[in-house]
Amino acid sequence: MATTYGNNKRKQIESITNPRTMTNVAEQGGRMRVMYDTYEADGNTSTNNTGANGTIVVIGSLPKGARVWNVMLQADALGSSVTLSAGYAAHTNSDTEAAVAVDIDAFIAATAMNTAKKVIQSSWGIHTATSIDNTGFECVDKNGTDIIVDIDAAHATGTIKSAIFYTID
Repeated sequence: MATTYGNNKRKQIESITNPRTMTNVAEQGGRMRVMYDTYEADGNTSTNNTGANGTIVVIGSLPKGARVWNVMLQADALGSSVTLSAGYAAHTNSDTEAAVAVDIDAFIAATAMNTAKKVIQSSWGIHTATSIDNTGFECVDKNGTDIIVDIDAAHATGTIKSAIFYTID
């Protein structure tokens, strides 16, 4: 049986890559961090917390170089038809100046949230990920990349809690 190496490990082996190159710290050896937030969909139009169908909630803004490993959402029973998804807002790739389109379900596809205390997440646990491309998603905008939750299909009422697990240094 042959032995081979992953791309980052390969960079560290002098007989393969001479000279050896450093791996991005957000990919190996980085500190895992958590960005936590809550959103209360209470119907209050003065605070824009209506929870209306199509509401986009920014749950965090990550700096350039951060890598997203998991997005977790937990909520009350938000309503019989309410779905939540998680993704990222439109931004610019600072290295290429290319526009990156919004992707509201990059991390979590629209999932019914009609059961109290339901937890959905992008990477950890037994489920099907929305895309292999978003595992270890790298934030590439020097101004930060907004991670968003989309309330869809119906009006939501209740609490949504979120946690973004990421590495940066």
